[in-house]
Amino acid sequence: MAHHDPDRPHDHQTATERAALSGDVASQALNEALRVSFRLLTLAMLLVALLFLGSGIFTVKQHERAFILRFGKPVLHRDAATGIETPVLGPGLHFAWPFLVDEVVRFPVQRELDITVASFWYLEAPQPGKPVPESIAPGQGGYNLTGDVNILHSRWIVTYTVSDPVKFCANLADPAELASNSPGSRVRSLLTHLTESAVIHTMARYQVDDAYRGRRSQLQADVRKALMAQLKPPHPDYGIEINNVILEVVTPPVQTKKAFDDVTMAGEESRKAVEAAKGYFDKTITEAVGNADRRRSEALAYKTQVVAEAEADAGYMGDLLKQYPDDRAMLSHFLSQRLIEVTREVLERAEEVYVINTNGEVRLWLSREPEAVRQIIKWRSEEAKDQGEKPH
Repeated sequence: MAHHDPDRPHDHQTATERAALSGDVASQALNEALRVSFRLLTLAMLLVALLFLGSGIFTVKQHERAFILRFGKPVLHRDAATGIETPVLGPGLHFAWPFLVDEVVRFPVQRELDITVASFWYLEAPQPGKPVPESIAPGQGGYNLTGDVNILHSRWIVTYTVSDPVKFCANLADPAELASNSPGSRVRSLLTHLTESAVIHTMARYQVDDAYRGRRSQLQADVRKALMAQLKPPHPDYGIEINNVILEVVTPPVQTKKAFDDVTMAGEESRKAVEAAKGYFDKTITEAVGNADRRRSEALAYKTQVVAEAEADAGYMGDLLKQYPDDRAMLSHFLSQRLIEVTREVLERAEEVYVINTNGEVRLWLSREPEAVRQIIKWRSEEAKDQGEKPH
């Protein structure tokens, strides 16, 4: 029969308690670890969420503008200054949902771009010293056909700005082409094609002389008008504004250039001759009008002087008649003495005195212009010679 140890149950209970106690400690440690892990995970998720949302904050600089595409469509917002809803964002801080939802498109403020259209120019420009072909080879260079069936080579420059970037990106090209039009870009291809069409249709309405020399400014304006018409309804609106169309160079074919230059030179000489004649005409008319005005002024002044002197003399004679109402002999004597005194005063003041005897008549000439007097003497001498007399 087995021996029963009274202390044995006590040892078994103690081991059980120890096992239970160990399980509680492990459970508590696990719970604590899970709680800490959950807190860390929550903190990490909050941090990721903040970073996710913070990545949507962006800045628009002073020299640029931007708009937001949400799932490919522009997002409208109300402009604080004008109160108008617009997709364009001005300078400052803005928010957009991260790239999975929104796309921020930046573009420069009204940057002017240009393209050169050389479709109507030589494929290979003529070189000095090389023989000139007898005719134009089709497919080896471009040219325009004018309304009077003449040929001109031309090269054009078109300057433009993107006035509506939203329509530009939606209807034409990628946002990258807002700031550049590198070769192969869609905007360059489109504007080149539209400019070619505008030039062809406009040139067909011009005579060669007008397109080559006479009306180049009007030709440029008409091409710009035709080009802009292709960018307005019912055509698609690409958000492009044409600023200017410049005819950089225009020239006839090398085979006929000398003839054109001769005509141009003749026209220039004719224009200069007409301008010279017009200038001489204007100068002559101006001088004639000036001389006529001067003569009229002198005549009016002389008339005024003579009338004033006559009135003074009449008044003086009236006073004399009042002084000598009955003694006419005394009045005649007084006047004779006065005539002698006046003659003496005149002769004393005269710088030159000429006595001219013509046909037995003695004349006394007083003048401050000796040249005029000499001319008069010359005329008198010539008259005397014609009459067979000797001048005195």
